[in-house]
Amino acid sequence: MLRTIVILSLLAAAFATVIKIDKCENVPEDVCTIIESRITPCVNGDECRLKKGKEHAISFDFTPNFSAEKLKTAVYYVNRGVDIPFAELWDADGCQYTSCPVSPGVSQQLNYKLRLGKKLPSGNFPIKWRVWNEANPAQECCFLARLAISKR
Repeated sequence: MLRTIVILSLLAAAFATVIKIDKCENVPEDVCTIIESRITPCVNGDECRLKKGKEHAISFDFTPNFSAEKLKTAVYYVNRGVDIPFAELWDADGCQYTSCPVSPGVSQQLNYKLRLGKKLPSGNFPIKWRVWNEANPAQECCFLARLAISKR
C-alpha cells in the first residue's frame, strides 16, 4: 500500500507544472528556502488558471533552517498589501500536509488538494502561502504566486 502511494505521488509530481514564485520579503533566506512550487492541472506556470468546482493539487518543496515539532500553514489573497486569509486553509495543522517534526536543513514537501468553490470571484489574484513553527511564528517559510481563477 505504501509503495503504491509513493508511486502515485511521484507520478503526480512528474505531471505537475512548476509555477513562478517570489520570496516573501519579510522571510530571510537563512530562515527558510522555498525550492519550487507545482500545481496540477496547470498549463502556464507564470500564472496558473484554476477552475472553479475542480480539484487542484498544489505542492512545494522547502528547506527550513529551524526545528519544529508542529507546523501551521495558511494561504492568503494579497490585496493592496493586506493579507486576507482563504477560509479553506487558514491557520491549519501543517503536519497534515507534510511530515513532522521538522529538522533544520532537511528538505520537505508540502502537498495540498484544493477544490475551488463556485462562488469565488473570477480574476487574477496574488496569493501568499506560509508554513510556520507553531511554537515560534517568526520561524516561517513563505512564497508569493499569481493564480487566475475562472469558471472554465
